[in-house]
Amino acid sequence: MQSSVETLQDTYLSWDLPSQVEYLAGQELQFTLQFLAPEGSLAKYYTVGALYTKDFAYIPNTLFSIYVPPDHDYAIGSTQYVSLWELNPGESVSLPCRLTLDRSDVILGLFLFEMEGDTPIIGVDEEIWSVSTELVSPVPAYVSIVDIATMVIALALTGYVAYTALEEAK
Repeated sequence: MQSSVETLQDTYLSWDLPSQVEYLAGQELQFTLQFLAPEGSLAKYYTVGALYTKDFAYIPNTLFSIYVPPDHDYAIGSTQYVSLWELNPGESVSLPCRLTLDRSDVILGLFLFEMEGDTPIIGVDEEIWSVSTELVSPVPAYVSIVDIATMVIALALTGYVAYTALEEAK
């Protein structure tokens, strides 16, 4: 499995998720998000996430912000609050994140924005970089009828060999 992780020297936003992750809706998805302020001047940054279909069509009503709740050392997805980071050029943030999403078999995208005004406004603020990963449902574990038949034959043969050995030992 090839990883979508890029070093911060190559990009302004990265995470420790591979390009495809097994994910079951309702489970907690943990990752570390890292972002780096581009060259320029002191600015405020924020991150936003959304879900997309496998052909990269936005899924309505899935937009959320990355928010660090008070007294927590990790970020969550929030539809009401957004955390802002004021960074000098070249300054970076490493942020543990915990998201619980209500669906699987989608693309999870996160976007880093630089604020242009006093409040975050998507469409006005500049998108600096993005990362994405495909969340796929785990393949259900099953055993085929051929596998079951093979196990039964192997057990029967082992039993027969053991029985024959015991009979000959008498």
